[in-house]
Amino acid sequence: MNIRDIGRMAETELENWCNQVGITPNRATYDKEGWDYFLQFPFETEASVPTLDQRPSRVECFVQVKGTDDSEKNRKSISLSNWERLIRNPLPAFFLIIDYSLKNQPVNAYLIHVDKKWIISVLHRLRELGSDDAQRLHKKTLDLTWTEDDKIEFLEGDGLKKAILAYIPEGMSIYIKQKQESQENVGDPTPALLEFTAVFATQEEFWNSLVDFAIGLRENIPISKFTLQEDIRFGIPASVKNETEGLLSITKQPVIDCTVTFINELNTLVSSFSAELHAPYWFFKGQEIPKEYFKQRVVFEIGETIIRPMNREATVNFNFLQAKPRRSLAEHANLWRVVLIINELSGFTIEITSKDNISLGSGKLNSPLDTILLDGELLELARMVDNAFFIARYFNFPTDKVIHLDQLLKQKEIFSELRMMCDINNQIRSVEGMIKTGAKLTQEVATPVVKRVVFDDLSLLVIIAVAGQGVVSDSKDNDWQKYIIEKPRRILERHVIVPNKDFSTKHVKKMLDDITEKLDAKGIDIIVAEEISRDVEDEQ
Repeated sequence: MNIRDIGRMAETELENWCNQVGITPNRATYDKEGWDYFLQFPFETEASVPTLDQRPSRVECFVQVKGTDDSEKNRKSISLSNWERLIRNPLPAFFLIIDYSLKNQPVNAYLIHVDKKWIISVLHRLRELGSDDAQRLHKKTLDLTWTEDDKIEFLEGDGLKKAILAYIPEGMSIYIKQKQESQENVGDPTPALLEFTAVFATQEEFWNSLVDFAIGLRENIPISKFTLQEDIRFGIPASVKNETEGLLSITKQPVIDCTVTFINELNTLVSSFSAELHAPYWFFKGQEIPKEYFKQRVVFEIGETIIRPMNREATVNFNFLQAKPRRSLAEHANLWRVVLIINELSGFTIEITSKDNISLGSGKLNSPLDTILLDGELLELARMVDNAFFIARYFNFPTDKVIHLDQLLKQKEIFSELRMMCDINNQIRSVEGMIKTGAKLTQEVATPVVKRVVFDDLSLLVIIAVAGQGVVSDSKDNDWQKYIIEKPRRILERHVIVPNKDFSTKHVKKMLDDITEKLDAKGIDIIVAEEISRDVEDEQ
């Protein structure tokens, strides 16, 4: 009579191996969860981790132990209920097969990792059975197999430890994430598959209608018969519906988060928006769309664009009324810059990229949009915002400051004048002012130009001195006489950023005194109009 308890011998061997290397073998009190032991490795001491709170989680795993005397047999039947518990649990799970070959000491041992291959096999089998067999899974089996590749190199604690850790090279957190992703993604899960009959007059109408429907340009299509398969995995649907006649519509089409970017011909102006890409692939699963009918739709904050990849052409529609009026200055600049881009006569390019900066499509418009060109107010607004953004960056004002568009509009003339004064690409034609009648001008005089702009609760005060040859005109106003400096040059500038509540004319006086001192040292006469302080106070 055979009195060998080979199962208990294998369990004792596992416990001995664990004790040799400091692994805690927690034995299952009731073997109903698909595992015999829950192994807990000691915490690793890593020199690269400066403090204990930063060291990674210790390795933990489930092991089911099987002993065998038949070295020729590499197969054991395992109940589906056990398999399911092992694949559903996010922790690593293993089968340990210890081969004694009728001896009292192990001859070989095999560690079989419950990996993606087994997850696929188990989930596929579960999908085939359906929900009606949920209570009888313990009577269903799936064979466990192993090969020489699963053999443990050393029949001792170090050999077991090395074999387990080889399957968890990046630590527990990454392993758990990858195992959960495997459960969710294997079997090519598909929400639904639709087979239907629809009648169209021509092939062109057929493809155009279905592609437009798939990207949301068409609300519905008439059908005479259809079969809807829902929740498909491993090619097996969870349910099937058959209907005749009706209108096919989709409440929510699948979209891809992306970025749509508008670029002018010279690549000097760029405007980007977060967007949603509507691509037709989902509707034509497994069927190729002819290139001439393929198109993509991209929806973003102020409009949408249709891309036709075959000829790299695009159409675009804008609705600037949808733009939020309150946003950061940088966001205002990005949004309204698109108007400057699409108004260039040389045309512009539209590019679609994923979150990982992978190209999803591109298109080009070779001429500006007539509707935008006709709207002079829109173009004027875009130029005003561009001027405001230029001034903010020029004087290191924080462009993440949230500002209402109306506040910028009230100051458009000031932004324009400041841009002309600061931008070296713009030539200042002339500067005019008034001096006391009879006053003499030297060959070179300087005039400080002072401007104040308001960004929400902050003020930017700017003073720029321009110099050149002054000419007194015959135009007089009581005791004042007009003078002009033709094509002056910029020689000095100062600026200050102060909260509106703290702003006063003392800031203007201090900056004028500073710049006057600097110009005096250079031997340049200064002309400052009496009304300059009052003008700055009014420019709010």
